[in-house]
Amino acid sequence: MSWLPCGNAKGPKSVSELLHDEDWVRAYINRLWGWTLVTLCTRRSNLKAFWAENSPDQIDNIRLYLKNVGEASIPASPWSVVTQAITGVCTWLVQGILSVLSALGLLHPMLLLGHPLVERLTEAWVQHQVCRLKKHRWISMPDHEGYVLELHNSEYARTEECWTLPPADKCFDSSTALTFIYANPPIVVKIFLEPGCYEQERKAYEKLASLSRSKSFPVLYASGRVVDNEQPFLILSNEGERVDTVTESDKTALEPIIEQMHSVGVWHNDLHARNVLRNRKGELRIVDFGAASFHDRGKDRWKEDFMG
Repeated sequence: MSWLPCGNAKGPKSVSELLHDEDWVRAYINRLWGWTLVTLCTRRSNLKAFWAENSPDQIDNIRLYLKNVGEASIPASPWSVVTQAITGVCTWLVQGILSVLSALGLLHPMLLLGHPLVERLTEAWVQHQVCRLKKHRWISMPDHEGYVLELHNSEYARTEECWTLPPADKCFDSSTALTFIYANPPIVVKIFLEPGCYEQERKAYEKLASLSRSKSFPVLYASGRVVDNEQPFLILSNEGERVDTVTESDKTALEPIIEQMHSVGVWHNDLHARNVLRNRKGELRIVDFGAASFHDRGKDRWKEDFMG
């Protein structure tokens, strides 16, 4: 295997370098926002209930934050003192603001007004994570046989440093691909064992991308190859959880989505519960286009469980 920059990057050593490191500053702001949200929802049960009803994604982020926070640590350096001081001040401010709003009876109205803003901040955070796929040329998956992925972005990648992903939240394997699902960042890494399936699936997502107003299919973020074995991979948006069964009402709800798919010349050919996802808003998504074809085959039919 040729030399790769993964694990060899040197971080900034001084406060001045940290403040000029755009990635570090963004990461700090992201973590500070996560901490603030956790504080809000763990201190007051009514706040947690509000977010659970209006934005389930935020509650999942809180669970993930609490799961990983035990692994976090602040380096023993002069910068850690500044970090602790800022965190202490923020804690005092958040608690004070909550108390004042609650006393004035403005807490719930403020939450209602702030909900759209939080949704936009969440979307912006996702886009920031996706932008890293354009910035970095390499991705490391240390918990999966040490996979190193080379992205097909060498013409515009801005750094040779490696982006190390956290452990995948779920993994699936089939005869054609290995699928790794991440909640943070919200992506799916699909490594193909059959090059033909890779070509079909990539072509399908490229065609579906022309449906600019539709969010019924995963978004293709990036592609590339596994360095060790040359296996191709795709990186897609994480659109939700697999359904156990597809009911008749689900099929009715999916009919316009299937019609959209056919309108751009894509036939799935493997409609089955295992290839349908449901997001936290209850919306259905169709995934896995490894068996897709691109000529009119009439109606896509649902496979019965015993056939799949």
